[in-house]
Amino acid sequence: MTANRVPIVIGTAGHVDHGKTSLVRQLTGVDTDRLIEEQRRGLTIDLGFAAMTLPSGRVASVVDVPGHERFLKNMLAGVGGMDLVLLVVAADDGVMPQTREHLLILELLGLPAGLIVMTKTDLAGEDLRELAEGDIREGLRGTSWAEAPLFPVSNVTGEGLEPLIREMDERTGARVSRPAGGSVRLAVDRVFVRQGFGTVVTGTLTSGTLREGAALVLEPGGHRVRVRGLQVHGEALSEVPAGHRVAVNLATTGTPEVVRGHWLLAPDTLVSSEVLDVHMLAAAHDVRHGERVRLHHGTREVFGRVALAEGTRLPAGAAGLGQLLLEQPLWADFGDRLVLRHYDPGYVVGGARVVAPAGQRLRRRDQQGWARLAAAADGRWHDRLAIVLVDRGWTPLSVEEARAMVPADHRSGIPADLEAKDLWLSTAHGGLHPGRLDELDGLLRKLLAELPAHRRLIRREELQGRVRVQASVLGEMLARLPDWEVRGRWIVPSGTERRVPDEVTVAWERIQALAVPYRGLLDRGEAQREAPPIVADLLDEALALGDWLDLGQDILVHRTEWEAWQARVREVLAGQGGTSTAAIREALGLTRRFIVPLLEAMDARGLTRRNGESRQWVE
Repeated sequence: MTANRVPIVIGTAGHVDHGKTSLVRQLTGVDTDRLIEEQRRGLTIDLGFAAMTLPSGRVASVVDVPGHERFLKNMLAGVGGMDLVLLVVAADDGVMPQTREHLLILELLGLPAGLIVMTKTDLAGEDLRELAEGDIREGLRGTSWAEAPLFPVSNVTGEGLEPLIREMDERTGARVSRPAGGSVRLAVDRVFVRQGFGTVVTGTLTSGTLREGAALVLEPGGHRVRVRGLQVHGEALSEVPAGHRVAVNLATTGTPEVVRGHWLLAPDTLVSSEVLDVHMLAAAHDVRHGERVRLHHGTREVFGRVALAEGTRLPAGAAGLGQLLLEQPLWADFGDRLVLRHYDPGYVVGGARVVAPAGQRLRRRDQQGWARLAAAADGRWHDRLAIVLVDRGWTPLSVEEARAMVPADHRSGIPADLEAKDLWLSTAHGGLHPGRLDELDGLLRKLLAELPAHRRLIRREELQGRVRVQASVLGEMLARLPDWEVRGRWIVPSGTERRVPDEVTVAWERIQALAVPYRGLLDRGEAQREAPPIVADLLDEALALGDWLDLGQDILVHRTEWEAWQARVREVLAGQGGTSTAAIREALGLTRRFIVPLLEAMDARGLTRRNGESRQWVE
């Protein structure tokens, strides 16, 4: 990478018709209004891109964004990743509504104040220029741009351009490089197909280094792609570090539909999520709990709802904790900024900073969950990851998933860094939070201690069903219990010389066989007649443990099938004013011996309502 290839991205912002595109044309010699409709109407609709050579010889990418409120979505797709922003304000208009909205977006995204460019000075005399500058300063009072340098410029005569360009060069010369060693992240802002080359996508490389031949993933869709070629301002390169605007020629299998809003990612890094734990930034307008909004992340727009930790609304100017419940997934990272717009009309509501990118939905009454989120909102990355581990409960978090939730410069230390902080216990399929593992250990010991003294054994699948944990985790937990051991399908006290009685195994197999034709329904009387005598004791234990439920009249249902039977009955009764027992029995293929207790159990639980000889589902 040559010296003039230090990555620099300069962008515009400001109200419609204040001269952003004309300014870019003066700076670069390129008319970024490439669309026929843009040229016909004299109005920027989509993003425009050009290259500019600064006095130092360094080459900058220049992004021109539309100013009209109807194209705010396109503006949001281009504003991320800018190193320097030129806030364009016309001398004859001053600070206007879209000036303020663009300025709000810049602040919500955490972009530092750049340079104010007062255009159309050729239309104003010296006195009017001073008045216009005063109006602009007054309009920006109280914002991060209040003290930003202001440059009067004429896009017609070129007056004022030289000092502006020198300041642009000086400002960008001190920029801090982005993490070239992190994982590749590129938000796609433009897609086109070139004959002989195939699909080409462009965007600003947020982090990592793109290399020719690298294997990447295109999300959404999980499409595996390969980098066929790379270009920066028309120059072919073998590798491109973070911070550059880059064109990537992709070799794909199949024909994935690629559009603005897709992400180009290193494999096995970021995970998709439809729940984001966030710190709501100072709102521009009141935000209601449950309000549907448009969310902008990178170049992607999705819809979702705001869930506030406290209260029914977040007042304008306030900040607080919350969750974003998305209708489509996002591929976010810790600390990412999002902009929230009202669903309709699409004005900017506020913004959010991602606290945890793969959250679990919290109910309002889950005070402990919200407290964990509050404690980690301003904490370190391992505090935030601890939230995820706790919320996962007894489901292991893979090392790959954990690394995807950690800042790039800490990923190589996972899971060792977490183990050192007592936040991670390794299992065969990932890690668990030590506190949740202690809870599971206590529950297993309690359940095993409650087994009847005369028969201290339990089937492994029954115990797994009681604690609702993966088989691999259960196996590892049982290996930690010194008083118990696994023998085949059974868990028995350690050191016992007796084996699991054959009659017990035979009895369970017979019970299972009798229930299979009826999808988990069992006639207890028939089971006791057809199976060994021990079946009565086994069924008593199963009922006590909750593995079987008593529907009455000696009919039992296995707990794993109970909800399925509810769904079947609901489907038969859906939309019916009333259905007879005989019709339900025929639809479900059951005998009267089973259908009557089944329906009466649902009546007793308020799921169905009986009216004479017919029944209705209770909505």
